[in-house]
Amino acid sequence: MATYTLETLETSAIQTQLDSCVDGDIIILPAGEIEWEEAIDFDNEKGIQLIGDGKESTVITLGFAGTLFNLKSNSRISGIGIIIEH
Repeated sequence: MATYTLETLETSAIQTQLDSCVDGDIIILPAGEIEWEEAIDFDNEKGIQLIGDGKESTVITLGFAGTLFNLKSNSRISGIGIIIEH
């Protein structure tokens, strides 16, 4: 089990880190605001935690019609504010 601290909220960087994680890993996201145009996919077999800096500090706007996170298994998301404009 490892903890990774990302410097960006870009979906490509988060997805790359998620893909390389193993069960129990933690990904820490920075404060900031971003609009996502694609979903993040969690591996079905991994229990990964994705943790933002707080719902007022790490804010993601859903910029497309669809699902923001394809969350499965034992993975968890916390500390992230989500804005849905559709």
